[in-house]
Amino acid sequence: MAVRRSLGLSAVCTLAAACSLTSLDGYFDCPAGHKDCKNPGSSGTGGGTEAGAGTASAGLGANGGGAGEVMAGGGLGGEAGSPPELCTTTQDCTTGTCLRGVCGPAFEVSYQDTPDSGTDPTQAKWIKFQFQIKNRTAQSYPLSSLTLRYYYTPDLAVSQFQALTASAPPGDVKKVTGSFGMTSGWTYLEVGFTSDAGTLNGGGASTGIIKVGIHDQNFADLVFYEPDDYSYLNVAHITLYLDSMLVAGIEPVAPPLQ
Repeated sequence: MAVRRSLGLSAVCTLAAACSLTSLDGYFDCPAGHKDCKNPGSSGTGGGTEAGAGTASAGLGANGGGAGEVMAGGGLGGEAGSPPELCTTTQDCTTGTCLRGVCGPAFEVSYQDTPDSGTDPTQAKWIKFQFQIKNRTAQSYPLSSLTLRYYYTPDLAVSQFQALTASAPPGDVKKVTGSFGMTSGWTYLEVGFTSDAGTLNGGGASTGIIKVGIHDQNFADLVFYEPDDYSYLNVAHITLYLDSMLVAGIEPVAPPLQ
């Protein structure tokens, strides 16, 4: 049985019923005026970032959003709120790539937990979330070369994957795949794409919003205890791979507490 423990996250919305959005995300809306969240392009500020997990992209944000947005990147650290590294070309960047005059990770992942109304995360029938992938490089990549992993504790349930919605690209839930594995004691869902899913263009282009779910195979009485899951409400703990190479996020290195 999973043991409850504190998440210790500084970038998590605290309005449990209305806002499960992390302030790491500029792609998704939060309730207007919520102290921990803001809508893209607003003048508010988001939360902090885990050291070494992301890069503050003030003035860049998602799709050119406002200051204070932080995205999960591939190994680009720095203290939260530190000024962005400005650039003309990628050669000007100490790490990462140059886009719209700001250095940052080659790929960014945006994530939002999307529970059913009234769901208790300590007794959830589903793990539901949506994400987008942003390509800050100049090169385009087939979506089939990208995979994303969400890590959780199985809580004795037999997991079943379901693709719920998919905006273009890829635009069709049938082009979104899901499989399960285990690493460092964690179960993970690996979301991928079929060979005909299309292309993620360069220059800051993003996938559409993709919503997926994990549930017990038979929708039985078994439930998920989400607060102790590695990836729950922490975009830095969702990993992205390009041709099996880690390009964003932090992989778990220790098994979950039991």
